[in-house]
Amino acid sequence: MDIWVKLHSGGARLWYLPPYSPDLNPIEQAFAKIKHWRRQAQKRTVEDTWRHIGHLVETIARMQELLRKRRLRFRQNVNRSKLEKGT
Repeated sequence: MDIWVKLHSGGARLWYLPPYSPDLNPIEQAFAKIKHWRRQAQKRTVEDTWRHIGHLVETIARMQELLRKRRLRFRQNVNRSKLEKGT
């Protein structure tokens, strides 16, 4: 018996993914932004480069935390308005 027939009879489905696109991958976008900031800083020594990368990581972590808090507040406001409307 063919493997695909066995998988399908067991309830499995085959999903075809779109071709890979770095433009749609958030981590690729983040790395591109980090590389841009690193080039823009024009650090000339290894030590300065690592120090600058550490600063970028801290900055990104702070930005992520702010975005997480904003999303949480947004969800709370949406839920609150749904409760007030009775939905």
